[in-house]
Amino acid sequence: LSKEIADLKAQKELLEQHEDNDDGDIEEEKEHFDEALGFKEEAAEKIKDAEEERADILKEAKEDNLTIPDGAFKEFDALLSQAKAAFDAGNYENAKRLAKEAKKALKEAEKQLENLKDAKDEEEDLDDEKEIQQHEFENKGRLKLILSMLQALHLYNLIHIEHSDKTYYTDNLKII
Repeated sequence: LSKEIADLKAQKELLEQHEDNDDGDIEEEKEHFDEALGFKEEAAEKIKDAEEERADILKEAKEDNLTIPDGAFKEFDALLSQAKAAFDAGNYENAKRLAKEAKKALKEAEKQLENLKDAKDEEEDLDDEKEIQQHEFENKGRLKLILSMLQALHLYNLIHIEHSDKTYYTDNLKII
């Protein structure tokens, strides 16, 4: 009987140790799950941020009447597609990394669009300056014509002779 009691106590100790190990394993699994869930949420957030940033850039380009060149988002699209595939495969750390790389590629595309906008603004400024110069040229031409007409009228007044009393008139002044 004492041998059976000793065996039962030994089994009880083994069960308790096994229970402690199970509790530790369960806690480790829970921590691993929480960590994986955190990676999943972070990866999903990074992908969402990248998509929203692209939408904002497209909206701004539309507001500025910019034509987006073909392939402007090629690298971004490829990286974001890879990030989504990694996310779907459960590789959240890689998905997060790829989403960050996609945002970097998006910054480059944004710089290119900003350069296009600057070039377009410069072209519009040059067109405005050209139009102003054209108006100034046309106005100078009109002024020259008016001045020529006034000079002709002035010469006419200078040589106008009134025959009746042999008096010469010039600029409404009587010369005798």
